Amino acid sequence: MVTLLTDFGQKDSYVAEMKAILARSPKTLPWVDISHNVSAYDIKEGAFLLWRAYRHFPKETCHLVVVDPGVGTARKPLYIRTQDFHFVGPDNGVLTWAVEDCERRDGVPCQAFEISAAEPRSVTFHGRDLFAPFVVDLLWGDVEPLPLKSWNRVPMPTAIATDTGCQGEVIYEDHFGNLITSISCDAYPELKTAKIVKSDDTASHFENYQSIPHGKVGLIRGSHGHWEIASNQDSAAKRLNAKIGAKIVLE
Repeated sequence: MVTLLTDFGQKDSYVAEMKAILARSPKTLPWVDISHNVSAYDIKEGAFLLWRAYRHFPKETCHLVVVDPGVGTARKPLYIRTQDFHFVGPDNGVLTWAVEDCERRDGVPCQAFEISAAEPRSVTFHGRDLFAPFVVDLLWGDVEPLPLKSWNRVPMPTAIATDTGCQGEVIYEDHFGNLITSISCDAYPELKTAKIVKSDDTASHFENYQSIPHGKVGLIRGSHGHWEIASNQDSAAKRLNAKIGAKIVLE
């Protein structure tokens, strides 16, 4: 199976052109779209969505990620093999959070390779002309990538312990305006309130979205395993005027 994650959006034919290459495979390659609505050029947003989704797929799934503002430059095309998954994309950090999560779970370091291929037809569309053809060849055993000793890693934001809890930051805003924080529920299971730095609003802990009083924000255990700040059928992001990177104090 192949998953696709890009910042291409739905207006243009870019996604379809990549799928056209996958469709040329000698055998049918089932694919799943994780998302094509990553904010343009936003490597960290792409990294979050890949981190959230990758583990739910069958072993040997190949995750193809093209959030690539440096396309056509000296940045390397990257293939990473973990114990259970394949990751293909640009060497700009977008694969980091998922790959490092694999390494923690497996207890085994990943193997990194530089993709070697004929000069792509276009220097501005490696998704179609370099990455997708490599995935087809990879899944049918017809590749010889070059081993890499190092690759670019963008660390996932974490939490800093305080006397009464911890401090973290917003790492993602979802479609509903929920604010996902860098604070793990497992690492900090007893948190009761959250406050956005530079805001007068405080979010108390609730078990689900509907329990939050209308017009208020609440602290929820997110399905991704991190604490999130949400509002009942409303956008917490708009209500708090908070963006990705906003500092959060939880107690």
